[in-house]
Amino acid sequence: MKKLLLIATTFIVINVTAQNVGIGTTTPAFKLDVNGNLNIKGDSSIYISGTKVLSINGNNNLFIGISAGIANTTGNKNIGIGAYSFYNNSAGYNNAAIGFNSLFSNTTGYRNTASGCNALFLNTTGTDNIANGSYSLEYNTTGSYNTACGSMSLFYNTTGSYNTANGFNSLTNNTTGNNNIGIGYLALYSNTIGVQNTACGWSALYSNVSGNNNTAMGISALSTNTTGIWNTAMGVSADVSSGNDTNSTALGHFATITASNQMRFGNSSITSIGGQVGWTTISDARVKTNIQNNVPGLDFILKLNPVTYTIDVATLDKLLRPDGFKNTQTQEESNAKTAKSKIVYTGFIAQDVEATAKNIGYDFSGVDAPKNDKDLYGIRYAEFVVPLVKAIQEQQIQIEQLKKEIEVLKQK
Repeated sequence: MKKLLLIATTFIVINVTAQNVGIGTTTPAFKLDVNGNLNIKGDSSIYISGTKVLSINGNNNLFIGISAGIANTTGNKNIGIGAYSFYNNSAGYNNAAIGFNSLFSNTTGYRNTASGCNALFLNTTGTDNIANGSYSLEYNTTGSYNTACGSMSLFYNTTGSYNTANGFNSLTNNTTGNNNIGIGYLALYSNTIGVQNTACGWSALYSNVSGNNNTAMGISALSTNTTGIWNTAMGVSADVSSGNDTNSTALGHFATITASNQMRFGNSSITSIGGQVGWTTISDARVKTNIQNNVPGLDFILKLNPVTYTIDVATLDKLLRPDGFKNTQTQEESNAKTAKSKIVYTGFIAQDVEATAKNIGYDFSGVDAPKNDKDLYGIRYAEFVVPLVKAIQEQQIQIEQLKKEIEVLKQK
């Protein structure tokens, strides 16, 4: 049986058997079937089984989902889509939340955007944050001006601000660190309180915890650094040998820093480093003090032992990076190392030069001694020019003296 009620031009059809109600239709298919637009005036909500699933309250707010925006009072211009999104919001404004529990705890925070399950879940008063991805910025409470893109990005951040994380698990453990940029899967993953770090690449600065002002560009670049500061690494696996080096730079694939205040170019396969002009060392009289004419000449030069030698590349790699290449070497890299190990070089042994200088009491800057147990001996060949010049000068004095003696003998 059907009952037909005419009200103006609108038909309300009640199916007595199925208890369906139709507005604007004579054949309702559901308990309530509306044909045309539905206009609800004022602050209104729609409930299903006693649970609010859609509400339009306050000034320009829209909340869709179970208990979404349920506590909103004076907040305005907010959008919440997803169960429990904006659950605790009271006065926050200009926020957008999409996803289960997104911006759940927000109370007065404003201009936040959360997209994904639990995104910005604990945010209360933090402002101008963007969280895009499940659990991104989940623990953020009062941190502001953060951008997290990718699941678990900036996950544990609480009060840290001005951070940018782009990639799954990027800056995941950051809590209070500020002004960090992590781009790539696991970039700056372990950082907690470190500030002003920039990591671009898979696992770049992965182990950094509290190090500051580091820059890593490339897959696994500076991945060993933990507390070191002011370090720069550019290139795949360009890294430090210990986690606390300072003010050092590694450029090139697998270039390795072995001490603080150091620069290293290239890996153990490199056979040439150069440019159009020679290397310039600052040598301005205005910055030099304690100048003394005490450089030994012949006494030092004559004791040196020039040799030829080849490089044991495998041992060099083990000393630089005990973890090795982890089976990541290509055949081309392996061939390059084999070729380099056959090159015959001419030079000195750093330990021999050091011993010679000490033997005559000469503090020689041409030997770069290790700064720690992971560092290697090095030689600055340009420094040898100075004692060589001194030796030539001493020889010239001897030559002039001999010439005078010969003239005397000739006259006799």
